[in-house]
Amino acid sequence: MTKKAVYVVHSNDQELPKAIGDKKPDLKELQEHVGGYIQILPGRLNGRSCSIVINEEGKIYGMPPNKLATEYWHEYYKWKFKAKAEDLIDVIAGPAVILEGYRL
Repeated sequence: MTKKAVYVVHSNDQELPKAIGDKKPDLKELQEHVGGYIQILPGRLNGRSCSIVINEEGKIYGMPPNKLATEYWHEYYKWKFKAKAEDLIDVIAGPAVILEGYRL
């Protein structure tokens, strides 16, 4: 059986926080966690694909960079497209929700 977990990653998190549960959040819950309209990005966590939900206007609102969520997002492009780390310069800003075991 595929592990399912939901994590909320904040900009100051240095490592993956404890999962907030395994129930897939609805749209309203996702918007509350990221603080606005959502955007869904592909990611890679624990050697598997995952979905990363971010605030689509995080940079516009001046939210701080989210290093950990950005790492999971970049891992997907390294795995899927063999991208080089130096070519992956964009960052995620603000809190992110990581959905392990769910496809959005």
